Amino acid sequence: MSTLKPDKIMKVMSGYMASQCVFTAINMDIFTRLGRGLGISELAELTGMTKYGTEFLMTNLVNEGWVKCGKNGLYRNTRDVEESLTGKYPELDMRDASRFLARMSYPSWQNLGNALRGKNPPRGNLEFTSEEWGVFTRGVGAITRPTARALPRKYNFEKHRRVLDVGGGWGNFLV
Repeated sequence: MSTLKPDKIMKVMSGYMASQCVFTAINMDIFTRLGRGLGISELAELTGMTKYGTEFLMTNLVNEGWVKCGKNGLYRNTRDVEESLTGKYPELDMRDASRFLARMSYPSWQNLGNALRGKNPPRGNLEFTSEEWGVFTRGVGAITRPTARALPRKYNFEKHRRVLDVGGGWGNFLV
């Protein structure tokens, strides 16, 4: 008997819906705005969404555990979201990672079948506009920051006199 249950299969297959809700909330600065708690009407006015659209988005964010809705109808961030998607803690900020994943990585994965057949391969040659380079380097920097911060805690660099960072980007590992 398989251990892969239908609910797990559906969660994976519909994961793009949850990620699109998070990407949208980040792009509309919803998490940044929720600090003091906001209701549907206020969120709709601030973002330009319809009331129905705002309810749809917020319901999905609540269901996925990104925000909470109090008995007073005000939405607030969960602790994880407050720490990593509002900019209050720059060393933990993952908004640039989200922008990279939504704008550059996600579209490439949509064409995976064709890419594996050699048709319409993703941009493996890294030919980006200057704006795309910014999204790419900030996004990859945000994704690698936690690993870069952990490296000196796991490896003793005292015996080395020089370190060379040949990866480019923001230099997270060198820092």
